[in-house]
Amino acid sequence: MERIFPQNVSAFGRYYVLVAWIEALTWSGLLIGMILKYVTDTTERGVELFGPIHGLAFIVYVLVT
Repeated sequence: MERIFPQNVSAFGRYYVLVAWIEALTWSGLLIGMILKYVTDTTERGVELFGPIHGLAFIVYVLVT
């Protein structure tokens, strides 16, 4: 865990790293959902689930940045 959160980073820097990780994970989920929706034509649940979550995570990321 020290590699993700180095000791010499401020609390705000640690918060930024955490928000960036969350944004990246939700974006990955959204991409998988889009593949399921548009490429395989199986389900829209991935986009329905990760779309709003990623939108919120992205807004928080922009505000933190």
